Amino acid sequence: PGELHGQAYVAIFIMIFQYVNCRGKQLSLMNAHGFRVKKLVCTSFSGLREEDHNLKNFNNWPALVDKAINALIESSMVAEMMDKRLLATPFGKAVAHSGFKPQSAVILLEYFARKGQVLAGLLGYPVDHNNIARFAYLIFAASFSTPEFHAFSGSQQSRFLPWPLRDQIYDASSYADDLLEVNWYADPISTNSAQVALDWINGAKLIDQEKVHSSLRAGMLLDMYRNLGWVLQGIVSIISAASDSRIPDPLRPLILRGQADLLSSLRKLPRAIARLSFRVSSGLPDDVLWMNALNQTGEQFRLSREDILCLRKNGFTRPEQLMLGTPDSDKVRCKVFAKAKPTPTLKANWLRDRSRTWKAHERMRAAERHRERAKGCREVTLIDEFYVNRGVGFEAVFEKILAHLGVEFERLDDNSKTGAPDYLIKLKNSPPLIFELKSRQGDNLINYNGATEVLAASEIHGHRNTFCITLCHPGVDPSVPLAITGSGRLSVVEANDLAAR
Repeated sequence: PGELHGQAYVAIFIMIFQYVNCRGKQLSLMNAHGFRVKKLVCTSFSGLREEDHNLKNFNNWPALVDKAINALIESSMVAEMMDKRLLATPFGKAVAHSGFKPQSAVILLEYFARKGQVLAGLLGYPVDHNNIARFAYLIFAASFSTPEFHAFSGSQQSRFLPWPLRDQIYDASSYADDLLEVNWYADPISTNSAQVALDWINGAKLIDQEKVHSSLRAGMLLDMYRNLGWVLQGIVSIISAASDSRIPDPLRPLILRGQADLLSSLRKLPRAIARLSFRVSSGLPDDVLWMNALNQTGEQFRLSREDILCLRKNGFTRPEQLMLGTPDSDKVRCKVFAKAKPTPTLKANWLRDRSRTWKAHERMRAAERHRERAKGCREVTLIDEFYVNRGVGFEAVFEKILAHLGVEFERLDDNSKTGAPDYLIKLKNSPPLIFELKSRQGDNLINYNGATEVLAASEIHGHRNTFCITLCHPGVDPSVPLAITGSGRLSVVEANDLAAR
């Protein structure tokens, strides 16, 4: 019965999400015990098979379905209306989209409710790399401690950690106060896995990681990293949904209701966790994560993880360093690509030229995608103007686009206010947004000061609690995303990013 309850719990949740609030449909229940829900579950292929093979156990299914529905309601994943309709909440939808077991989502949310402010504190400015490493470790350990990786309440795990990491390998005592699993030492596989994953994103080689245990293999590790990336993406969507400022408090999980300070801290986490997901998938440190963008379909060469780490080891971490054409820079690039075919020089020259043009090429591809998607629109010319213009012209075309879309806005920087941000954007059913437009001629990128000055400007001009967006054209320096990780009030967007929306 325990195992069946776990299966029914997941099945009923997925069913509720798919049938209760999709395509405008709502599932009306015949009574408080969910007659129609039970009918749907019990007449499924699994139900009919169980009825044929184990009638005694099958007769328990209705009660187990009732228990599952009640658990979903209590965890605020589903809301029950007066007429007994069941509606998935934003939190519940996020859990369904993530593919998590409901138990995993509840356990993680309870952890973030306890430690959210501690975790957000690790992201503060100025950036401390030790704090970032601690943040990553705690998030990894929490991910690996969920029922996705461990049997829980009779339900088996859906994914597996490398079994050699069950031994006592790493001491997690320095993290003990902030771990999800307090008794980590009784089953250290989660904390061992977290340490191995932390080493991976900091640049450890797979061949060296295999030496952690005599039975550890690269395939096990790569599978673990894939699973970790999946979990991190799910955590991002769940925290975002649970802490969304647009959601009425009664629709939030009970543990978050009336917790304004905690919600403010939680809103800082998704961006940092999403960046961790990218780092896990690529196995790269934060300062060179941007180099993955140099790899595009159709390019003559590609940068491997080993190439990027070797460039970093030689002090090449920024675009302006990679694009230098000095003899010393050429020598370093040729050294890094010593095994490149047909010759190291060809790949070295490709990297130099690619570093000079990658932003321009990104904008060209974005403009093409934009034009393709807007073929049926009346004002297609606005797209070309958007990518071509700079300065005052960029602001003018931005205003034209807002007006064409019917988006209400107020121009704050009207020459009558010193240092005011550019725009106050007013969206329906959402809090207002401060927009600051930053542009540079040629391929020059917006630096940290340019990207963040909107925070001070908005506060001085009476918008200290309004979320701010800096729209950068042609782009932003790769060092900026890490530097603003701790801000819960700023998003920096490149103009070409809008093509993907």
